Formats: sequence, structure tokens, C-alpha cells
Amino acid sequence: MADKQKSELAIGDEIHGFILESIDLLKEYQGYGYFFRHRITNMEVYHLANEDRENFFSFLFKTPPVDDRGTPHIIEHCVLAGSKRFPVKDPFMTLLKGSAQTFMNALTYPDFTAYPAASPLEKDFNNLFAVYA
Repeated sequence: MADKQKSELAIGDEIHGFILESIDLLKEYQGYGYFFRHRITNMEVYHLANEDRENFFSFLFKTPPVDDRGTPHIIEHCVLAGSKRFPVKDPFMTLLKGSAQTFMNALTYPDFTAYPAASPLEKDFNNLFAVYA
């Protein structure tokens, strides 16, 4: 089944400035993992391709603390407080109420912060992605 999902991509291919560095067979997910790195920003993207109808993404940022005041967690909340593109007081709560999302959160860990979301509907997933991005 996983063999049917392997794309025609090859190591070294470039898509929108991202270079494909590795392809992994992920038997437990019945699919393939594609690791890309942006040639200018060095941003890393890992894409899992399989037949699961759930669409999921997570933005992760390194946020090592410099002290114990909780600055990364405060920043996590500030990031979710709206933007020029989405000028609502609390876009996170707006999405929770009006989205078909199956998972949406923001999580602060000891050395990184994650902003994950998921939806089985492609249009809703793309909207979540646009708000988070």
C-alpha cells in the first residue's frame, strides 16, 4: 500500500525553494516521509504522505528560555492574539467555534513551542494553515 503513495520526487529536487533531503518509508503510517530544507532560510519541513483523510500540520519554533519567568509561554499567547491579516481579538477561539478542526492547540515545551492543528476537510485545513502561518 505504501508503495502506491511514493511520489516521483527525488533527493535534491526543489519545490518553492525547499530542497528534498531525504525520503523515509514509514511502515507504521503506511506512507512516506519527505524531509525538505529551505535553501535560503534553512527552514525544515517534514511531510508525511499516506492515505489517511486527516490533514495535520504543526509549526515548531525553538524557544529556549533564558530564565524562569515563562517568556516563551507568554509569547505563545501573544502570537495567538490576532494579526494585521486576521484582525480579531482572539483568532484561536474564533477558529475553535467556526472550524471543522479535529485538533487545534498551542503548546510550550522546555525548549520549543508548537502550534498544531488538524482537519479532515481540505478547505478548512487550508484556512487553519493560513491563520497559523
